[in-house]
Amino acid sequence: MPYGTPGGGRVNRYLMIALLVLSITGLVALLRSREPGYLRVGLDGVEHADMFRTRTVPWENVVDVVDKADKRARNPVVLVMKDAEQVVIPNADRFGSSGPALFWMVRHYWKHPEARDELQDGRALDRLRSEDFEQV
Repeated sequence: MPYGTPGGGRVNRYLMIALLVLSITGLVALLRSREPGYLRVGLDGVEHADMFRTRTVPWENVVDVVDKADKRARNPVVLVMKDAEQVVIPNADRFGSSGPALFWMVRHYWKHPEARDELQDGRALDRLRSEDFEQV
């Protein structure tokens, strides 16, 4: 081999194969789900899906809703669980026009179970558009 170090071509070949496998895996996951992810806030809890998995969190398992994640995440919604690892919903901006408003919405319906019927008839979407959630 006139260029590089001996065996360097083998390392590059393995790196390219690994990158190809990762790319194909991501493409298959995206095609399978047909969407990069979603967030549903409902009467029973919160459902979050990304390209690789779907997680459903019942309201009764949530002990807090915070906006700070252990991982680096921009505008996260973090569901702190009773006996499980926290659920981090990164970059809440991609699920609506305002990530912070979405955070306050999830926190509001967690703290006010008596208001969750708003999630069924469109009032919650109106409140989200007007960012009408107490920020406590």
